[in-house]
Amino acid sequence: MTDLGEMSLSEFVDNWDSDEEEVPKQVEPEKSAKKRKTKKKVKSKEKDPAVIDDKSHQKQLDQLKEKDPEFYKFLKDQDESLLHFNDEDFDIDGSSDEDGDTGIHKMPTELEEASDLEIVSDGDDSDGQDEVSETKKDTSILVTVKMIGEWKDKLMQEKSSLPALKEVMKSFHAAVVRFTESGKPDDKESKVPKSKYKVVSSEIFNAIVGLCIQQVVPSLAKILHISQKQSSNMIKPQRKKSWDKVRSAVQYYLQDVIMLDQLLLEPTVLGAALRHTILMIPYYLCFPKITKQLLKFLIKTWSGFEDESIRVLAFLCINRLAKLDGDKYLDIVLKQCYLAYVSNCKFTSPTLLPVINFLQQTLCELFAIKPQATYPIAFLYIRQLAIHLRKAMTVTKKENYQAVYNWQFVHCIGLWCRMVGNMSSDAVIKPLLYPLVQVSLGTIDLLPTTRYFPLRYRIVKYLITLMEHTDVYIPLLPYITKPTRLVEFSKKSGAVMEPLNFATMLRLSNSQLKGSSYRSTTMDEMYDGLMEYVNTQAHTISFPEMIVPTLISLKKYTKGCKVATFSKPIQQLLTKFEENSKFIIDRRSRVDFGVADVKAVSDWERSLKNEGVPFNKHFKNYKKSRQVENRVALADKDRIVEERLPQIDRKKFVELAKAKDREELTELFAGDEDLDFGVELDEKIVNMDSRGRDTRKTVKRKKQEIFEDGDDSTDGESNENELSDDSMDVEDVKASPKKVARFEDGLDEPDLVDDFQFSSDEEK
Repeated sequence: MTDLGEMSLSEFVDNWDSDEEEVPKQVEPEKSAKKRKTKKKVKSKEKDPAVIDDKSHQKQLDQLKEKDPEFYKFLKDQDESLLHFNDEDFDIDGSSDEDGDTGIHKMPTELEEASDLEIVSDGDDSDGQDEVSETKKDTSILVTVKMIGEWKDKLMQEKSSLPALKEVMKSFHAAVVRFTESGKPDDKESKVPKSKYKVVSSEIFNAIVGLCIQQVVPSLAKILHISQKQSSNMIKPQRKKSWDKVRSAVQYYLQDVIMLDQLLLEPTVLGAALRHTILMIPYYLCFPKITKQLLKFLIKTWSGFEDESIRVLAFLCINRLAKLDGDKYLDIVLKQCYLAYVSNCKFTSPTLLPVINFLQQTLCELFAIKPQATYPIAFLYIRQLAIHLRKAMTVTKKENYQAVYNWQFVHCIGLWCRMVGNMSSDAVIKPLLYPLVQVSLGTIDLLPTTRYFPLRYRIVKYLITLMEHTDVYIPLLPYITKPTRLVEFSKKSGAVMEPLNFATMLRLSNSQLKGSSYRSTTMDEMYDGLMEYVNTQAHTISFPEMIVPTLISLKKYTKGCKVATFSKPIQQLLTKFEENSKFIIDRRSRVDFGVADVKAVSDWERSLKNEGVPFNKHFKNYKKSRQVENRVALADKDRIVEERLPQIDRKKFVELAKAKDREELTELFAGDEDLDFGVELDEKIVNMDSRGRDTRKTVKRKKQEIFEDGDDSTDGESNENELSDDSMDVEDVKASPKKVARFEDGLDEPDLVDDFQFSSDEEK
């Protein structure tokens, strides 16, 4: 092969034709008849003076044989005529006998002009012609209401029309493309063909989407001969004989449904689309790649959408998909859902707490589908929690503590406690109980300070729930009664502020520790924990012995506690503990089996639990009152602004009107000779209220309020003396209306704004 770097320009030109491997000969593609018409060709009148020299060409071929024998052999094998040239092949002027084209490339004297409609394409001429036709005229069919009606009639027949179903799916694709700029889904790997239909108005879009949601699933069932019973039992459609006829159309339709779900934001419309997606789950499972796209969207919607109904529908889709083909997708569903749950638990607030509880509950439902698949995942992540805890216990660093004392770690403990409690009857999940309890107790003991009381009582509640479902004893009383062993909870503190909400807190700040509100909240949490814990163990045969240490510590606390609000509830609780202990002692004294008979003991405890013990009744009453208190507290926090607006106190205005009426009456009878009648009438007005009762003292107080703005203190005292005297003089009666009449002159008119009273002031 020729080395281009060592050749001169003339040698390079001479050897142009011989170096075919390095510089391949460019062959001009054959032009179609259509392009020839659109191009204006300019023919050259001059003839090409080039004449082929056979000897020089043969010399070049001999050199090629010596320098590159492999390429020479290749040419000989492919087409031996390329190596033999004679005068018969070409004319003297270089023109061919057949089509008039020479074998040598000739430079044109002028460039050809292309028409405006011509589009240069890298591919073949057919693609270029299609693009030209598309740019020249849009051949898409406009969807009309009449077409949708005809399709609907064909689909609602006893035997649905397969061509009509395909046309409906194509029009659905056109409707989805209308909402996107490129007309392609988010996944780059999926290939959606262009639709031959075009949707313009929103009415047509709604009609097409509504038609697909209502008729696609029944039509597919008719075409594939799937009965309603088989559809409910989740028969795989790819096993049907007619599946090959609808496979490609269904594949593209499923991609369009995912695209539509991703674009919709309105909860009502998205809810209808997700209900349709639930019915299409068996068809999604026929395409693994599309199923993974659907799972990604559903998990994101389940964990992050704001509307609760949409999250529920997304969970139903995930649940059905996992139940239908758990062997392929259950592991993926459980892992991805757990990671989505953890990512949504970084922060906790009163608004996010219901969402986290919903995620916990629904995720436990997914774990319960197949315990054999749940155990390795749960073991892996519980072990991960234990590794973080062990590292924090061995290496005392701030970042290690923070890896444990955060919301994600605590909510993960809550999730696994709920899951193990719900599936405790399964022998596969039961071995996870011991490591989970050890991790939970180790988390409480990591930093046993008052600052982390909210975290302590949250984990205690998780473990109490676990005890209630598993009937396993966990020694939690020392952790619950920890505040009673601290001196600060026995001393009096300052004014009690608004209680804290431990449900959305993990730690207390320095300012909160200095205040007194955290003490009252801690004692409330301790009281709630005692009630719930003892209620789970009140029916056991060992309750009297179990409660003895707690009774001793609580009695000691009540004797030394100087805060009545803390000691009195605990004293009442101690009486309930002792009452329940006496009941258990009395009932177990009548049994005829021994302690070693485990089965008899469990049967006795089960019957006593169903029957009920005294403490259970007390706990039910306490639970109801506690729920009412929480609702009232929540209502106070969520009270709207209008309820806190200032209210007008209209009593003073009514009293002023009555006083004015009395003044007018006394003035009418002041100049009459029968003064005794006026005195009697004034006394009746003063000494009787609206219900006819004698309210002389009340009226005297109101009179004083009326006069306090216009009269001096001496006048007020004289007025009280006048009213309190049973035998009133005529001069006093004449003088009293003069004092009241000062308001009529406008000299001492009261300011109405000063008489307004706020509702908060009245409460104070």
